[in-house]
Amino acid sequence: LNRCAFSHFLRYGLHLQERKEAEIQAFDLGKLYHKLVESFFKKVKEEKAKGEALSEHFQEYLNHAIAESEQDPEFAPFLEGGRNQYFLHKFKENAKTILWALERQLSGGDFQVEALERDFHYESDTLSFRGRVDRVDSYLDEEKNYYLKVLDYKSGNTDFSLDLLKAGLQIQLPLYLSILLEEERKRHPDYILHPAGLLYFTMDNPSLSFKGQTEEELFQEKLKASRPKGLINGDKDIIFRMDRELRGDSLLLPVKEKNGSIEEKGSVAKEEKILAMLSYVRERVEEDCKRILEGEKAISPIRESLDKTACTYCPYHSICGFDPDLPGFTYRSLEKGEEEAIWDEWVEKYQKKEQEDAGV
Repeated sequence: LNRCAFSHFLRYGLHLQERKEAEIQAFDLGKLYHKLVESFFKKVKEEKAKGEALSEHFQEYLNHAIAESEQDPEFAPFLEGGRNQYFLHKFKENAKTILWALERQLSGGDFQVEALERDFHYESDTLSFRGRVDRVDSYLDEEKNYYLKVLDYKSGNTDFSLDLLKAGLQIQLPLYLSILLEEERKRHPDYILHPAGLLYFTMDNPSLSFKGQTEEELFQEKLKASRPKGLINGDKDIIFRMDRELRGDSLLLPVKEKNGSIEEKGSVAKEEKILAMLSYVRERVEEDCKRILEGEKAISPIRESLDKTACTYCPYHSICGFDPDLPGFTYRSLEKGEEEAIWDEWVEKYQKKEQEDAGV
């Protein structure tokens, strides 16, 4: 809706879809990678493997995940034709790197897999919808502080942006985390719930340039290049629970340690800021729902950056006929603001809402 109301209407109102072609698309590869990762971590969860035990059994779990993926009916096209055979080879090679990086990121900390493909149902006075989180990790300390981290597996490169989130273009994962925290509070009333982070992991095999590095240096560069992107709770103790060997630039998370402290900028924010952001997302979704119910469907694509607009991957161009070179057609501009100003705005609204709810 916030990228282009007309595109949203065609997809979710009229349910228009592209004709399926008999060849493997990036979308098909993405679905298979999702299933591969789900199969791998399902095995990890069943075996209750973590830390060194997880690393020791990595190859076994990898073989299991690939073998299970090959049995999936959606895998069949890979076995037909030379081009698809190439995709099959690439899929298996990339799978090793993807699962290796994900395994290292999990075994390098104390969090464990809580849920895979977690379904949830959210309902309020104005809207009702269902969603699914790719993976949920958790950590429970002795004082019953319960930390939850959500991961979204992406086929393309995705970074966290406050500007995109404020514009309603990147609210899916924050919304999932918000609802997840709410559900877990009901399930565990004696626990103290905390958002540990929301992360986007790109399912790809990063390319590295060889400059005479040692094997250990290449290992570290590859791991660093595979780090997820997103937002992390700035609590130093919980960050070290996600990367117990953290020194300087983390190889597992988008964070940096300096003299025993964590730099709070970019991908790191205090818990109050994250809670304020989640509160904003809830309000934004309610507002967007009202816009849908009011029938908003104008041809109004947004320009996110110099090389990306709402039209870049839109399949409905032949229907809307949008052309920025013609009179009457213009892109909406993405409103950009100072990071701290955005945080301050959200925190102020969040604190006011908390006071009102407490009757202060």
